[in-house]
Amino acid sequence: MRDDILKDVYKVELSTMNVELTLVEDLNKLVGRMKAIDGALMKSVQKTITALETFGKIQIDLSNGYLTAIADRDDANGDIKEALFLIDKISKQSKDLGINPNDIKGTKEIVSLTANIEDTINSLNKNEADVKKILSI
Repeated sequence: MRDDILKDVYKVELSTMNVELTLVEDLNKLVGRMKAIDGALMKSVQKTITALETFGKIQIDLSNGYLTAIADRDDANGDIKEALFLIDKISKQSKDLGINPNDIKGTKEIVSLTANIEDTINSLNKNEADVKKILSI
């Protein structure tokens, strides 16, 4: 009977050691996985933070560029109105004098500049909705 008790005690001790060894193995596996995740997570979070910082800078540049473009567009629209008014007057007066309006210095240039500026304004207008969405304006 004493041998039976010793066998039972021995079995319990072996079972306990086996459980303890299994727990230690599980713990070591978990440590290995967590080390790998720690490194991967650190890299991905740093990449995210860097991208966020870059996006923030781009958003500031977009906002500043957009606000400047809007102010410039307003100024340009005023100049375009004045240019159209002057071209119309010059055209009428030069025709009355029998002069080709294109022969007057500056008329071709102002017409060309007006067309270029109008094209640029059209580009801004086409992209304005997307800019406003990005900036949440």
